[in-house]
Amino acid sequence: SALLGLYGVEMPTRHAVEQCRIIVLACEQLATACDNLKGMRGVQEALVELKSLEDEGDRVLRDAVATLFRGERIDPLIVIRWKDIYEALERALDACETTANVITNIVVKNA
Repeated sequence: SALLGLYGVEMPTRHAVEQCRIIVLACEQLATACDNLKGMRGVQEALVELKSLEDEGDRVLRDAVATLFRGERIDPLIVIRWKDIYEALERALDACETTANVITNIVVKNA
């Protein structure tokens, strides 16, 4: 959200909204995994779903960046701004995946 303010973005793109939707779902899966960690039930399913969401996020990022470069008369500053925003959103999703990997290690060590 800081980048939106910094770049003066007034309206998000559909790709940015989709990335945010995926991040929210990934965070919900992390919450489920953490809530179930003590009993070890449902953790693996949440982590598998999170991996699927991360893969979906990667596809959305590729499509978003490709869309930026398809426009013949798009302002280069717009491309720079949105590419930066898309990549920041992808880093947030990658952080969810990293957290999922830590949880997976905990599950394996305690199995």
